[in-house]
Amino acid sequence: MPASKNSRAKRARRASRPYSPGDSSGTGARTVEKDPAPAESSEDGEIPGSGAACGRFDVTSTSIAVDSVAVLDREIARLLGDSVASSTWATYRRALDAFREFRVSVGISQGGTLPVSASEVARFVAYLSLRGRAASTVASYLSGLAFWLRVRGLPCYTDDFLVRKLLGGLKRSRRVRDQRRPILLGTLERILGVLPLVCSSIFEATLFQAAFSLAFFAFLRVGEVVSGEGTRHTIQFGGVRWVELPAEGGGTRPAVLVALESSKTDQLGRGCSFLLASAPHSAFCPVGLLRAYVRVRPVVGGNLFIHFGGKAVTRQQFSSVLLKAISFLGEEGTFRTHSFRIGAATCAAAAGFSCEQIKLWVVLTGLVWIIGDSLVKWAATFALGHYPDLDIGVAAANLVWRGAPGATLLRLPQRLRDMASRHGERRTPTMMVLHLGGNDLGTATLTQMEAALREVVVTVQRLFPGCTPIWSDILPRVRYSRAGSHSRLEACRKNINRRARGIFVRGGGRILSHPRFSWERLEFFREDGVHLSNLGNKGFLDDIREGLSFFSLCPRGVRYPPF
Repeated sequence: MPASKNSRAKRARRASRPYSPGDSSGTGARTVEKDPAPAESSEDGEIPGSGAACGRFDVTSTSIAVDSVAVLDREIARLLGDSVASSTWATYRRALDAFREFRVSVGISQGGTLPVSASEVARFVAYLSLRGRAASTVASYLSGLAFWLRVRGLPCYTDDFLVRKLLGGLKRSRRVRDQRRPILLGTLERILGVLPLVCSSIFEATLFQAAFSLAFFAFLRVGEVVSGEGTRHTIQFGGVRWVELPAEGGGTRPAVLVALESSKTDQLGRGCSFLLASAPHSAFCPVGLLRAYVRVRPVVGGNLFIHFGGKAVTRQQFSSVLLKAISFLGEEGTFRTHSFRIGAATCAAAAGFSCEQIKLWVVLTGLVWIIGDSLVKWAATFALGHYPDLDIGVAAANLVWRGAPGATLLRLPQRLRDMASRHGERRTPTMMVLHLGGNDLGTATLTQMEAALREVVVTVQRLFPGCTPIWSDILPRVRYSRAGSHSRLEACRKNINRRARGIFVRGGGRILSHPRFSWERLEFFREDGVHLSNLGNKGFLDDIREGLSFFSLCPRGVRYPPF
């Protein structure tokens, strides 16, 4: 039915109103409208233009006129819609639906669609409890209500003391044990063995063998393996690269390097890579199974796991095939798609890995640069022989080693500028370990080195936003090739380390110390008294591995070891 002249005039007046954070009408809703959109849409908690299905316009076009308030309001709505994932929007909408249902059930017909007091939120929690909702569900709904309240500039009643206590009481009185069983190695091998019997074709069996094996050995979430509604974190075919690693006793062994552009805990898309080495004579080697699948996969882009016709494998299909295999085996218990990730962590714990190491594998994402002089170069060479994937035990991070003989601290700022502009190195690292300064002792003054340190911090902040610089203390030496007494240069080394710690901490950086090293411990050094022996390289790598683990698991920690 055509809109009346009065309604069109009202919409025109609303569109011409300037946007103000304190603007409210009715229930205090902000005027953030799709053009043209009725004001009632904001009362229902819908931010026009939000979510995956929002209307878009070309924000890169220079021809967009920004002299209209309506255009600015649409941009506000678009940015707000992009601020959270589409699955989060769905949860926030369910929270509003549940709150509407609560109001109708208790006979409240006034006050809009958002709570007007802490007591009403408390009654909402009690209502959900009586309906049998889990504490995690109630917490999600409260987060959704808090979002709508804050985005409209209203008091956030969900943070009230009474509400928090009610949620705590619900958690204590209704403890829910995770019923999902882990898929362990033995179960995984049996599942892979029966897939040819439960799948519709040999191609499908090969596909799901590779997908199940990769999900287990890479600690992956199901949304990172196959696509689902609202999923944008799935591994792409172009992110798979085959490499060769040194094998024990000489020769090489195949491995696969997989890039994950984003994940549930990496919404901004910093990305990470993980490397899986082949396990000879293993029936469930992820490298062999993935290579077998890629040989028969249609040569098209997109998601890594697709059907023969080119359509992407969905989360529902992944789950359905898993449950068919479990049913065929006659396994008892509740197995779900997350059972691969749970089982991988369980097996790692049984193998003697600590909870901190397992969390690091699962949590740490992103790119880490390790930049330094010849000590870093030789440490990387040592790591290649003892940690074939060069991850030194940090399996969920992509470590890039940049060791250059003769590198100095004074030339580091220019080196960073070159790395930022060089093709192929434009991805911003999440952490940057810097180990230099030993070659500057005896040739540069303390003032010059201190100025270089300040310039380094500023350069990292400007060229690598979001990156955490980590100063690795200059190691002692048995002998210095530069002029000057050993004691004087040792005092200079300690002095510059102290200054670097203050400069980096004030600049938002971290400090990695090496207390195990002393020039008196000759077993840590080669005959030249400068470079590290195998024992020294192992200790140096252990310090880096433990430091990265500490800074990832303890974001507020500024120094490792923390004393």
